[in-house]
Amino acid sequence: MKKIMKRPLNSLGGKSQLQSACQVQVNMPKGGHANPLRILEPNRKRLTSLKAERVFRVSEENIKNVQIVLILPEVIDSLERLNIAFGQELYAMLKEHDILRQKYDNNVYLLQEGKRLEKEYNEWLEMKERQGDLFSESSSESRSESGQQEEEFVIQVKGQNMTTLHQNVAMTADELSYSVKNILRKFRSDPTATKAVLELAKDLSGMKRNFVKGLQDLQSIVREKLLTTPVELEERKYYIGKVVQRENKILKIKEKLQIDYDQQIKIKKEEEEKQSAVINKLKETLQSLNEASSKECSKILNDASQRIKADVKNSDAKQKVFAQQFIETKKTSGDQLKQNYEEEREKRKRKFKLSTEVFNWIQKYDADMGMRQVSLVNENLVWPVRQGS
Repeated sequence: MKKIMKRPLNSLGGKSQLQSACQVQVNMPKGGHANPLRILEPNRKRLTSLKAERVFRVSEENIKNVQIVLILPEVIDSLERLNIAFGQELYAMLKEHDILRQKYDNNVYLLQEGKRLEKEYNEWLEMKERQGDLFSESSSESRSESGQQEEEFVIQVKGQNMTTLHQNVAMTADELSYSVKNILRKFRSDPTATKAVLELAKDLSGMKRNFVKGLQDLQSIVREKLLTTPVELEERKYYIGKVVQRENKILKIKEKLQIDYDQQIKIKKEEEEKQSAVINKLKETLQSLNEASSKECSKILNDASQRIKADVKNSDAKQKVFAQQFIETKKTSGDQLKQNYEEEREKRKRKFKLSTEVFNWIQKYDADMGMRQVSLVNENLVWPVRQGS
């Protein structure tokens, strides 16, 4: 199997291009900073112009006013606890503002109810018109009369029509706006109360906190704009332009490297797909070989088991035959042994008889020979005597 070779992504060329792009020298203006990011900071740290100081103070005052307005609901809920810090006049103004807020909420609720009823009434009219399209033309007069009655219908909530409800909401909104302005003026003239409220405003959370943070960020931007001189602005534009050029060049090189990288990844994926196809083919071949070998093994095992069964069957039959033959042979050998014992006994008897007869013959022979020897001796003794006479 071929190995998947990792080809370098033009590492030397891409690296050199990237280094050359990063080493672009930015021609700094006179009085260049040691830290390149210092060019984005103004040289002045304090506002010298009265107009700039006034603009910054206005933005700072606006942030305080926004914090006070956002924390007003919590201040009104804790009004009894903050009564000493606020004083009687501010306390009365906040109480009146709370009443106006409740009145405004009530008017808004009534207006929403009126809009809901108006929406339901319009939906009812549309449904009735759709149902009226199914009637015959003979009922057109009755529909026209009902239409005149419907046109005379006016939506009212607690005896007030929609126009009055809109006017009430607008009027209470103006009153609330006027009340907020008066409260802010009062806070502006009372530093102690302002400090207490701003301490509470530090605990703002969620959207209110994000809104205040956005205003503070905007104030920082305004302050930076006020501290920046026209010469510094030109230097910043020049420096940022050079940085943008360098970034554009780096982006082009990055895009080129990305294209080369994508091509190499594509080639690698194609090679991997080819290798995967070869591997899958080999897996299929191996699987087919395994299946064939398993079938062959099962066939061999079946044949072997059948042969073993046949051999066992034959061996059992032969064992039975051999056992029968053994029994018969044992019986025959027993009979033969018994017969041999009988024959041996007879032969022993005959042998003993013959031995006895031979012994008797020998004794008889010895006796005869002894007698003849004696007679012969006697004759030998007698013969000389006879010869002499």
